[in-house]
Amino acid sequence: MSTTLGIINPSTEKEITSINLASIEETDAAIDKAAKVAPAWKKVTPADRARLLRRFADVVDSHNEELAQLEVANSGHTISNARWEAGNVRDVLNYYSGAPERHSGKQIPVAGGIDLTFYEPLGVVGIIVPWNFPMPIAGWGFAPALAAGNTVVLKPATLTPLTAIRLAELGLQVHDADAHVGAAEALVEIRLVDAEHRRAVGVDEGLRVDGTPERALAHEGRRGTVGEGPGRAGRGGDRETLVSRGRHLGGVVHDVLAVEEHDPR
Repeated sequence: MSTTLGIINPSTEKEITSINLASIEETDAAIDKAAKVAPAWKKVTPADRARLLRRFADVVDSHNEELAQLEVANSGHTISNARWEAGNVRDVLNYYSGAPERHSGKQIPVAGGIDLTFYEPLGVVGIIVPWNFPMPIAGWGFAPALAAGNTVVLKPATLTPLTAIRLAELGLQVHDADAHVGAAEALVEIRLVDAEHRRAVGVDEGLRVDGTPERALAHEGRRGTVGEGPGRAGRGGDRETLVSRGRHLGGVVHDVLAVEEHDPR
């Protein structure tokens, strides 16, 4: 069952709207949905995937002022910064629209012939976005993931989720009738580490679900380790944390917080 969270304008300290927080069951359903559509998105040709990402960029560009005003109200950013941030999402989508047709493998000479390597989508990629720059950091996560043929489930920042949610709505306007796949699938307030289909997770600082970062990052459920997929925790740009396969996420959180306590910078 979903719970409701009030969203506050930091300038006025007044509630401007409320959002529903997804339960674990709703989270699993979102990830399952992304997993089901993943094969269709993977099969979209590189040229068509690039075209859809460019179309997504055009839609974002046409809503630049709306997104900027939303960021001002939700995050307290200046309007000039917020307009740049919306433009950055557009630019990042355009930049990664060039990737699908250039995502080639390698030919490696070996004794008696050659080996061929190919890049393949992981499947469902989970993105957790921080509160401080929710628009551009969301774009930095979902644009390359979509370009590489993955589907995306994205958790917006709890305090500043509105532009990420709006980007998801805009993404759903980008649709390919032949492929039956949109350029963005789901942006929900979730825990990411519980579902069996989750193959990769990108985490940035500032995440808080149910009160503590530990519960958001390492819920003790069906999956409490990184498992088969790669994980990356980006902590403000200067504390990148690489997490090896099989490492229990509770231990990762403990170690990261211990470093922060002794070296807060």
